[in-house]
Amino acid sequence: NNNHNHDEDDRILTTPPPPPIHACISLTGVLGSILGCLIASYIPPRLWIPKVLVLVITPFVIIEGTLYSLSPRYCYTNNEWNSKSTIGRLIPKSLQWIVTFLLEKETNGNYNGSSSEIYQYLPSYWLQYRYQWLLYWIFILAIAIPYAPRSSSPTTTHTKDAAYLPTSSVVARRKWFHGVAVLLFGPVTWYSPQLMSLSYAIALAALFVLEHVRLSYRIPMMDDF
Repeated sequence: NNNHNHDEDDRILTTPPPPPIHACISLTGVLGSILGCLIASYIPPRLWIPKVLVLVITPFVIIEGTLYSLSPRYCYTNNEWNSKSTIGRLIPKSLQWIVTFLLEKETNGNYNGSSSEIYQYLPSYWLQYRYQWLLYWIFILAIAIPYAPRSSSPTTTHTKDAAYLPTSSVVARRKWFHGVAVLLFGPVTWYSPQLMSLSYAIALAALFVLEHVRLSYRIPMMDDF
């Protein structure tokens, strides 16, 4: 009996932890957007309303199904939404999860709700909750976009070997973009990697959808971009 109990304890100790739920949501969201694009490709462009509905509903349904299947293993919503109240039944699980996710502190892989060790380098009141990083992104973009270098028309210098060299204004805009990218992604990647991981997945899913729309309707502005 003792040996049997020891074997069970060893199996419990060696059981790997479940994957982080934000990784599951990120993967299913990207796969759902790809599936939505594949299904929408069979819909004629003139039927734009069904096409848009497919592009939006497909990843939403897949994420909802993922959350329903994972709910016994994770406690990802607060007690009010987890209860059998009317509000808990009406609000989609994906919305419940994203709100709870943004209101949590970054755990850096720890699932007991403890703060990440990397926050020892920051004041206890500063940018620990994930939603605060969204405000940080808005603040950086509100400053960076109005003051970004602009030129009336991009010009190039033609050399004898038919190579085109960008002018100083184009170089300045590129460097400005690189600096803004570092400010946007650098601190968040270091201090809130789970939020950054989910953000990358959302951006990739949106890229698939926008590329499908561009190829379907040949919008001039999107083609130029």
